[in-house]
Amino acid sequence: MAAFTRGLPLGSIVVGDVMSKVLRTVRPEEDIAAASAAMRELRLRRLPVVNSLGRLVGLVTLGDLARKTSQGKFSAAKGIDQEGVAETLAAVSLPWSAVQPSATQDRGLLRPQPAG
Repeated sequence: MAAFTRGLPLGSIVVGDVMSKVLRTVRPEEDIAAASAAMRELRLRRLPVVNSLGRLVGLVTLGDLARKTSQGKFSAAKGIDQEGVAETLAAVSLPWSAVQPSATQDRGLLRPQPAG
């Protein structure tokens, strides 16, 4: 994406210039509904899972949520169902120009760049 949006070859782009500066993570023991809500609010397709030492132990992705709900591994009882996954996908797929800044974004957890 950075190469496309900047019109530069990948070899001339420094990772630190294009990486997310503020990272939202979850712990393995956290509720899947809370992870889905964070993905929806912050418009994340992938949410890093870190252990108590802050080490990456996995990722929760929209694909994971879709597969697990379609297999019946999550349900409304766990706070997420197929409709919830669809809502999360719709939320993260909105163009930035269509999104109004939220209180979370105003606190600096996510600073989207305007489209255009």
